[in-house]
Amino acid sequence: TALHKKTKVPLSAFLKYREKACHIAEKRVRQCRVMHCNLPVVPWTLQSKCELANLTKLYVTACADKAAGNFVFVCKKYYFLVLSTELGISITNGKLEAEGNATYKTSSESLHNILGRHKFIARKLSLSIADQDMVLPMLFAIPKMHKNPIKFRFIAGAKHSSTKSLSLKIAKILSFCKCHFENYCSAISHNSGRVLKWSIKNSLSAVNVLKNIGNVSSMITADFSTSYMSLPHTVIKESLFYLVSLLFKNSGKEFLVLGYPNYYYADYPHSEFKSLNKQEICELITFVLENTYVTFAGFI
Repeated sequence: TALHKKTKVPLSAFLKYREKACHIAEKRVRQCRVMHCNLPVVPWTLQSKCELANLTKLYVTACADKAAGNFVFVCKKYYFLVLSTELGISITNGKLEAEGNATYKTSSESLHNILGRHKFIARKLSLSIADQDMVLPMLFAIPKMHKNPIKFRFIAGAKHSSTKSLSLKIAKILSFCKCHFENYCSAISHNSGRVLKWSIKNSLSAVNVLKNIGNVSSMITADFSTSYMSLPHTVIKESLFYLVSLLFKNSGKEFLVLGYPNYYYADYPHSEFKSLNKQEICELITFVLENTYVTFAGFI
């Protein structure tokens, strides 16, 4: 029901897919039951625990990129060298030297100061950071086994992080701005016939765009040849600041109220919910971009 409302496709169009999905699920359940009956019970012995412990001493267990449920065992030394190269950390005479590069820069600031600054900004937005979240995320390397030669996707993340609440808040603000911009572009397209927005939410949106193009003799696709994290922060900030300014001007309001469950524009700050003007939103975007840290091998 939620999907047909989101895609504006009649509910009846999903019935065949639902029947097929249920049929496949029932078939898989039956197969699992048969396999479970025929499989011998393997006891979790002390030897099994020791073998697993020895395996983790030699290798790093990583999830395979774009292959859910598959794991890759990577040599620890090689995994360390891959991350060091990505971060611009070299090994000289047995010592690590963090020189950094265009994407990553080493910080000499103490962990205490960084976490304190994150907590201060969070309080200004009426956000709280739990004690378990007062940590910085680590950097991980996910093997791309479908590439030849094998490459890695680098992920900075953690279940607990000092910028978690801030990141969630700015993500919701930008999501609201995106919806506003889509409506803004749709109104222009309706009046002028010009298509100004090509952003899509999912593969179904891409299919709908292609259907409306008409006859196409050729098509070109493009992807980032290098990490999108190497995009200059100045370009990101200038683009987002222009977008925020445009949307506030279009709304004719002074504040964005961070209400629950919905955000909305208003002429005055709300008495209960946090309200931000466009300058404060731009400052928050700048803070999140310039205060994202990862830890690796004792470096920040």
